[in-house]
Parts: sequence; C-alpha cells; structure tokens
Amino acid sequence: MNSSALIPAISTHPGEVLKDELDSRNIKQKEFAHDIGTSPTILNEILKGKRNITADIALHLEAQLEIPADFWMKLQSQYDIDLARIKQRNIEKRNLIETWKAIKVAIPVKYLEKLNLLANDLKNDIDRIKEIYNANSLEDIIDAKTAYTGLYRKSSKLQVDVNNLTCWAMVCRWMAQNKKAATYNASNLSAVKQRIIEIVNKNHNVIDEVTQLLYDYGIKFIILEKPDQTPVDGFSFFSGLNPVIAITLRKKTIDNFSFTVLHELGHIQDHLRPNSTSFFIDCFDLQESKKDTNEAQADRYAQQALIPPAVWATFSLSKNIFNDLYIQQFAQEHNLNPAIVLGRYSFETNNYKVRTTIDRGIN
Repeated sequence: MNSSALIPAISTHPGEVLKDELDSRNIKQKEFAHDIGTSPTILNEILKGKRNITADIALHLEAQLEIPADFWMKLQSQYDIDLARIKQRNIEKRNLIETWKAIKVAIPVKYLEKLNLLANDLKNDIDRIKEIYNANSLEDIIDAKTAYTGLYRKSSKLQVDVNNLTCWAMVCRWMAQNKKAATYNASNLSAVKQRIIEIVNKNHNVIDEVTQLLYDYGIKFIILEKPDQTPVDGFSFFSGLNPVIAITLRKKTIDNFSFTVLHELGHIQDHLRPNSTSFFIDCFDLQESKKDTNEAQADRYAQQALIPPAVWATFSLSKNIFNDLYIQQFAQEHNLNPAIVLGRYSFETNNYKVRTTIDRGIN
C-alpha cells in the first residue's frame, strides 16, 4: 500500500473533538475551564488548535468528561504525526514542482505527452522521464544531451534543438529495451539486405514486411516521429546483443525509407558491434556528414544495394533524356522500383523538385 494514501488532506487537532464534545453537552467554555482548573484563555487556545493537549490536561478531561486520558493523548499523537506527514508531503511536492520546472526547460515535455508517455501526474511523470533517460537524477537528464550536442554543429542551414534531438534518441533507446527480437547473427546481414531490396522493389506492404524481416533476424526496428526542430532520418545502435534501426519517416517516400534503412544497416555491418556504446544519427540533408568516412561508406552500402553500380552506370543523367517514361523503362528493364530510380536521379542531380507522375509513396 502507498503510504502517501494514508496521509489526510488536513490534520484534525484534538481541540476540535473537545469543542464538539462540549457543544453536544451544552457546556460553556468558561465554566468548563474553571471545572478542569485552567484559564479560559488556555482552553480557548486548545479548542482553536493553537495549543496541544498535555498529559495533565488529558487527565483533567478524563476526570470531568469520563473520557479516558489515553484517548486524548492518542488524538494528540495522531495529530502531531499527521501534521508532520503533511509537512513532509508539501516539501516533497515543492521539490517535485521545482524538478518539473527544470525538466520542462531541458526536455520537450509536450512531445512526450503527444506520444502518450506521460500521465499528468508529477511524480509518475518524473519517474517515467528518469526511466526513459536511464537517469537517477535531474542532473543526469540534463547531461544526457552531451552525447548529441556536436552532431549538427557544422550546419548553418539546419535549425536543431539538441534537447529535442536527445529526447527522440532516448525514447528510441527506451523503446528498444522493451522490444523483443530474435537472436542476432551478423552473418545473416547479406541475406537481410537482399530481402529488403526484394520487398522494396515489389512495393507492397513495405513497412510491415521490412519490420517483420528485421525482427526475424534479430534487428529491432522502430518508427518514431520526430519532435520539432529535429532534422533526423535514422539512428542505429546496439541495445545489448541486438542492433537497432530507428527512423522518423521525416520524408514519407519509398526511396527515403529504403535508403535510410539500408544506410543504418550499413552502419550495423561495418561500424557497430554488440554491447557497444557507439551510435550513428543521420540527417541526409546535412551535406557536411558526407565528408565523414563512416557516413560515406554507409551511403555507398545503401546506394549499391538499391541499384548496383554496373546498372546505374547505364543510366543517363542528361536533363534532355529525363522523363517519367525513361525512368519507368529503366526500372522495368532492371527489375527496380521506379521510385528508387527517381530518388537516385534526384540525389545525383540535386534536383528534388522534378515534375513526375511516379508514385513515391510508402505503405
């Protein structure tokens, strides 16, 4: 049982009980003060809860009212205990309020509320946030963003809220801990990659099939919408012995989904190991990241998986040749999803505003 449930909203002073007793017996306070050998002032202070009932007074009450002295002493003792508990509860509540005030500065509370992770109860919400951040204190929560602070420092065009980015990453890690997957074996990654390509090119029920595929091979998969000012596409890391791929679907297209999943799969194959604390957070709008060797390697892994180099070498990037029909014919010839070809064309030409009838949507 929660001990806080035993704490009354207010404490009842024994003087209130005494006053009710005198009123019920129609005894005047001045007369009663005389009868128990005390002053009217002292009695009045007891009745108003401003003075405690002592052992001597309890004995006088017993003699006059025939109510045992220990009854009055128990009332006084319970009042003192309740008062102390209420005071302690108020102190704890003030501490919770102060902690919550600081938390709202450090993390996007409204984002967690949107994800239905909070219960509108200060103590439970603070405990949940500590659980998500794997933190023992407020300081741990605030310090959590240290690992993510420098990720976008080179970008002048992207507006990044590091608190929001950290929160998204911590929720992904927390969700991964609570998900079950098969035993992971790195030797199966080639088979996983090939199966993803088959699912993407088939372009039917892609998200569900890729999700199930990854879990069957011991790779936890999370799709989690991002908070504001958090330009992130993918996140890869290990949760114990299982690798994790988390994505945002920031761009809801089949080509972005496919590239992101395979890019993170490339990190798992080449850069991450079980029980490692290393991780990769990727935003494909951040051109500076292309200078990073690991990111470039993961890019090549995804690109070459989706469209083999020898096949792409036969594609013409000429603007005079480009049209939907050419894309569709090229895709059909090589058993590719036209949206994947279109996405690669846009990337190579930096032209993401092409007019097209090709469906790039994902289901």
